[in-house]
Amino acid sequence: MAHSGKTPSSHFFFFAARPPEDVAEQMADAWQTLGTGEKLRRDKLHMTILLVADVSVVPEGLVDLLLNVGAAVTCPVFDVQLDRLATWRHGRARNNPLVLTVAGGRSVEGEALAAALLSALPEDLRWPRWRLVPHVTLAYGKGFGDDITLPQPIHWQIDSFTLTESLRGVGRHIPLASWRLNRAPDDPASGGKQ
Repeated sequence: MAHSGKTPSSHFFFFAARPPEDVAEQMADAWQTLGTGEKLRRDKLHMTILLVADVSVVPEGLVDLLLNVGAAVTCPVFDVQLDRLATWRHGRARNNPLVLTVAGGRSVEGEALAAALLSALPEDLRWPRWRLVPHVTLAYGKGFGDDITLPQPIHWQIDSFTLTESLRGVGRHIPLASWRLNRAPDDPASGGKQ
C-alpha cells in the first residue's frame, strides 16, 4: 500500500463496481454535455456496493479478511440504467456530491450483492443502516437546481466488483482485488450454450 506525497488522514475500504472504459466514456460525455463545469473525477468513477472500514491505521489482517470476503461471495451479473444527474446536498453548499443515478434509487440485484458481502463480514465491520443507492459521483460542487434526466440512459452491465482502498486526504483510490460475478449458463459471454 505504498503511496507518495501526503500522509492519508485515514484508510477507507469499500467494495465497488468500476465502469468499463466504454461506460466511463458515456459518463464523461454526459458530464461534458450536461454537467456544471466542475472537474470530472474520471480516475475514481465507481458505484459503491458496500462500505467496510474507515481507519487511521490499517489493522493487521484486515486486508486479508476483506480479500477472503470478496472471494467467498457469488452473485449474478446485473444491469443498471443510469438516467439522471442529481445533487446530493449535505450542508456544504460548494462541495456537494454531483452524481449520476437511477430513477427510483434502487437496484434489487445490487442490493443482493451488498447483502451477500455484508453477511460475509464479521459483526464489527458491518456499517449501521447501510442501504445501497446506485450512483456514481462524477464531481463535487454547488450542483444543479433540479435533477437532469439524461436524453439517453447509460446502460451498465455490472459483471465484477472490486475491493478498493481510498487514501483520504491524498485523493487516491487503490484497487486491491476484483472478482467476477456469475453469468447464466446460456449467456454467450459465459462460454455456455448460445
